[in-house]
Amino acid sequence: MAKDSIFRIFPGTEDLLSELRRGSVATAVATSSTKAHLNATLASSGLDLDRLVDHIVTGGPSLDSKPSPDLIQAALEKLAIDPQRTIMIGDTPHDGEACARAGVPFVGLLCGGQPPDDLSRVGALALYADPADLLGHLPEALRFPSRFSE
Repeated sequence: MAKDSIFRIFPGTEDLLSELRRGSVATAVATSSTKAHLNATLASSGLDLDRLVDHIVTGGPSLDSKPSPDLIQAALEKLAIDPQRTIMIGDTPHDGEACARAGVPFVGLLCGGQPPDDLSRVGALALYADPADLLGHLPEALRFPSRFSE
């Protein structure tokens, strides 16, 4: 990678996480990336994830990568919350499959380049263009967990 390359975050990511923080919504990031890879990505993007979320769970030897539910279950443990009272936002079918295995409602983002049908097939309750679009529909999205558990 060229020295001047920068990882770009999806539009609205920081605003969405900031709004969740302002609303006292507990948040966790569950990524299959290793801690070292995540730190390099964050350093390049300029996103201060530690300031924006409550917990970060990264991949490694003790947790299987998605579509295994391990990372999501570890995040749920850190949040100390029932899976059906949460929602996971993801952009890959692996995210949706991991959610299904962990019993967590899943909302899909299309900015990761996956076809909408692929995200719907793995159980996405809704699809949004990117975090900025989700932010514009946040009240609706935050109601998904209660609908999922009915």
